[in-house]
Amino acid sequence: MNAANNIYIQPGDRIYVYQEQQKFIVFGATEAGAQGQYNFDAWRINLAEAVAKAGGMQDVRADASMVFLYRREPKEVAKLLGVDVARFTGDLVPIIFQVNLRDPGGYFIATRTQMRNGDVIFIANAQSYNLTKFFNFVNTVTDSSIGTTNALVGWPTAFSRSAMAAR
Repeated sequence: MNAANNIYIQPGDRIYVYQEQQKFIVFGATEAGAQGQYNFDAWRINLAEAVAKAGGMQDVRADASMVFLYRREPKEVAKLLGVDVARFTGDLVPIIFQVNLRDPGGYFIATRTQMRNGDVIFIANAQSYNLTKFFNFVNTVTDSSIGTTNALVGWPTAFSRSAMAAR
């Protein structure tokens, strides 16, 4: 892609080709719990393709407006983004980007954002899903206590046995 990087080979040169697979990580509200580490399996892949590679977002669980990309950017880029880089000692600064895929413009941003080796994508749960999880928990506790009560009502006690013996 850059002519300055071209190296001309000479007769008798040996060329060794080594490929280290580029990877990214996805976690959060993915379809079918497809959280984990994924290979690019291509020279380049964009954010939208990476989310799709992980199975996409789970319809009921995911908040499409809360898709986050975690990556490290050079200090110069972080400065341009308005980040105070004084507290960071290394050359790279951790940055979190948020993409709203509910907004059509967010989709175009996701298709133009190229993934980098080691990037992390997080898809947040929808607020309604957290409420659903709470109600499911309450329902489980209530069902368990009702089942226990029903089981105890039919259980003979020491008092009922002695009363039956006295008859």
